[in-house]
Parts: sequence; structure tokens; C-alpha cells
Amino acid sequence: MLSKKRKIKITLRQISIYLREYRREIITFLVLSLFGSLILATKYKIGVFRALYETWGLFFFASTLDFPENDTIFSLIWILFPLLGLVILADGLASFGTALKLNDVRSEEWNLATAKEMDGHIIIVGVGNLGIRIVKRLILEDLYEVVCVDDGKGDDFDRVLLTQEELRFPVIRGDARRENVLIDAGIKRAKSIMILVDDDLTNLKIAHVSRKLNPHIRIIVRMFDDDLAEFVEKSLNNVEVLSTSRLSMNFFIKAIEVAEVETDNTSATKGEKK
Repeated sequence: MLSKKRKIKITLRQISIYLREYRREIITFLVLSLFGSLILATKYKIGVFRALYETWGLFFFASTLDFPENDTIFSLIWILFPLLGLVILADGLASFGTALKLNDVRSEEWNLATAKEMDGHIIIVGVGNLGIRIVKRLILEDLYEVVCVDDGKGDDFDRVLLTQEELRFPVIRGDARRENVLIDAGIKRAKSIMILVDDDLTNLKIAHVSRKLNPHIRIIVRMFDDDLAEFVEKSLNNVEVLSTSRLSMNFFIKAIEVAEVETDNTSATKGEKK
């Protein structure tokens, strides 16, 4: 369940996306509105807010002001502003389909636009069962923003999409060994990248490309081969390699230690009873 703080953050980010994607149209409309307001306020000696209202009316053939019959310059403005209004309206209608896609978490447009908003985020490459759990924890506990990269071919990808709809984080589809895919994920602004693909050589390649694109990024790599894991740690700076075998070994040793403590406690309890 998303927190209220998280929902507010998502809403503000969506507004930021619209402002960035339509900044040209917004700036054009504001400049024309300001210019028209100043002209009308000067010509008809009316207040600024009334002049702004009448300017917007001019855009859509709805001004209540009298047509300037004997003033060529203002007559041209009366003709040009409605034409500009039609252009703005047509451009808005043409952009309507894109606007819908910018609100659809499964569209490429939304994912790319949202990833552009990220800064200091975590990139997770290869979102399998482990990746999904990590994403949920990072987002639900409001630890970091997350951008996922996945080729979409894994058996768990449907679960990724369901989780994406619930938590609203971007998923960049593609091969993370390609520079443009990692750039789309915002690697140059990311805090760290976690590489969880089920292939050591692929992980090594992704780590190398990541370091090339961002020399300061923290790289966390899951690897299955201990020798290769040791080589990667020595070869790349600021890299943490999580070897599956090491993790399993540590897990079992931890379990043995817990079992020994429980056995000692049980023996001591029996001794006290005797």
C-alpha cells in the first residue's frame, strides 16, 4: 500500500512530466497571452485581468470588445489572434494521444519520461523474483526511487508489470549491455546500479558499460562463479559483488550458529531443572 507521501510525490512528478513535455506550447501560450493583454489594456484602457480575459476571448472568437475599425495594426491583431487560437487548439488535440500515453505506466512514453525525472535513484537490471522484492522494499519503505531495466523475456515479467502498476515506477525495456538503454534509465544521474541477471558474463558486461557511462556510480553485481566474482571486485573500482555461493554459505553458517545457541540454551535449561 502506497503511503500518502508517496502518492503526493507521484502526483508532483506527473505534473513535472507534463510541464517538461509541453513547455514549448505552454511558453508560447503565456507569451501570446501577456502580449495580447498589454496591447488591449493600452488600447481600451482596461484592467490587466480584464485584458487577459479578452485576450483569451480573442483566441476563440469570443471577445466582447469592439472591433477597431480605423486602426490597421489592431485590426490585424483581431484577425491574427483567432488564427493563433486555432493553431493552439489543433496542436493541443494532436498532442492529446501523447498526453494519454504519458499517464499510462505501461507505455514507452511514460516510462522514458518518468526515468528522466529521476535523480540519485537506484537502477535494477534483471527484475526476477529477487529484483521484485528489492523494488517493493525500496519503494514501500520510501528509501530510494527506482528505475528497472529488463528485456521483458523472463517468466517473472508479468509480475513486474503488475508491481509496476501498483507502485508506479519506470521499467525500461531493452538489453542493458547497450549504452542507450542504460542512458534511458538515467545512469548518469543514478546513485547505484544493481545487476541481477542470471548470467555472469552478461552481468560483467553490464558492469563494464555502467562504469564507462558513470565513473562514480556504485555497482552491485550478483554472480554465481566465485573466481569471476573475485576478479570483478579487483578489476572494477567501487563494485560490490554478491556471489550466490557465498551468500548461501553465509546463510547456512548463520543457521548453524543459531541452532548451536538454541541447543546450548536447551541443555542449560535441562541442567537447571535437574
